[in-house]
Amino acid sequence: MLSETKKVAARINGARSRGPVTPEGKAHSSRNALRHGLLANVIVLPNEDPAVFEDLFYVLVGSFNPASEAEMSMIEELAATTWRVRRACAMEKTILEAGIADRPELSPMEQTTAAFRDAANRDDLNRLHRYETRLQNLYQRTVCGIAHLRKLTAQNTVLRNEPHN
Repeated sequence: MLSETKKVAARINGARSRGPVTPEGKAHSSRNALRHGLLANVIVLPNEDPAVFEDLFYVLVGSFNPASEAEMSMIEELAATTWRVRRACAMEKTILEAGIADRPELSPMEQTTAAFRDAANRDDLNRLHRYETRLQNLYQRTVCGIAHLRKLTAQNTVLRNEPHN
């Protein structure tokens, strides 16, 4: 059991802490999040580069600086969602490029329009756009969830760090 004096001192010291301040310390701390690489094994397809996904993940960790396991889970969700949105964009590009290549006699804008309107592509593009919309909504909900979690954590931290009489 900690004495009341030690509890108060721990609260005061904890309230002062702002985490690592040196670039080396921040870089080391940011790597604490990737514990097993399981997410990359699930999200990244065999023909995709896991190192690129890992880079994306660390960019998000660096941008959001997750302070808890719950926030880290949300960052993992953002990374997965961003990765899938990028994949969907690449798929759309491939579908349209194939349609453009079939119409060399048209002007560039006519080629793109014809590829977009092609009945053979319509179902694929519609499905892809629904998928992208769902992913973008998930991304926005996750970002809002992080903000909400941080607000709740900040409120609880203020209350927990107050010394008790």
